[in-house]
Amino acid sequence: MDDVNLQLDVSTDPGTLSLSLLSTNNLVQVVQTPTHMAEYLLDVVVVRSDTEVTCVNVPQPVLSNHSMIDVVLGLPCGVSVDHETTTYRTCRLWRTFDYNDFERDLCQSALVR
Repeated sequence: MDDVNLQLDVSTDPGTLSLSLLSTNNLVQVVQTPTHMAEYLLDVVVVRSDTEVTCVNVPQPVLSNHSMIDVVLGLPCGVSVDHETTTYRTCRLWRTFDYNDFERDLCQSALVR
């Protein structure tokens, strides 16, 4: 799950290519309402298609021009032997975003394996 800032509700935006990439990799985007004060669906939440999505709340923007998306997912909880949780996150600079690198990284991620 990540905030990728792609304008998926405009068919001329390069981000529309990502929807087919998501579908190909058994992933779905769960936010359905505008997330930007200009009424764009700009912020997305991507999960595996078999993920239980309990709630998606997109309140009006308050601190910025974007809404803070609140999502509740039904994810199984595993017990770690050392009781520590490590989360790895990859952040990309959109000025240098490379679609091919993104696709390669997505195909190698645990999301689609």
